[in-house]
Amino acid sequence: MSEPQPLTGTRAVRDALGPGAGKALATHRASGGAVGALAAAVEDAAGEADRLHADLCDQVDDLLHEPPELAEADSSTLHLLQHTGTHLAVLAARCDQQWADLDTLLSYLRHATSQPNDPR
Repeated sequence: MSEPQPLTGTRAVRDALGPGAGKALATHRASGGAVGALAAAVEDAAGEADRLHADLCDQVDDLLHEPPELAEADSSTLHLLQHTGTHLAVLAARCDQQWADLDTLLSYLRHATSQPNDPR
């Protein structure tokens, strides 16, 4: 049996930092300082990206598996559909924002960890 794929934010971190990303982030986080704070922010951003993506997928699945009967739709059903569409659009925009934040944090972390610690 194969191991399940990690969620999107977690996978992005692993893809950016390599297969040992979790251990590297934990090491950086434990070291404290600016790099530790960046590592913590990357972990938090990845977790939020995972949560938002799962929420978006759940919302879409609910809509696909239980579509309202439009032939018999009344104004409350149409209002619900409008609200659902708006909610999905906001959630998708929030996912995009979280991805941008995660990408920026990963870039900062890669830059910070590639710099020598000795400022000579």
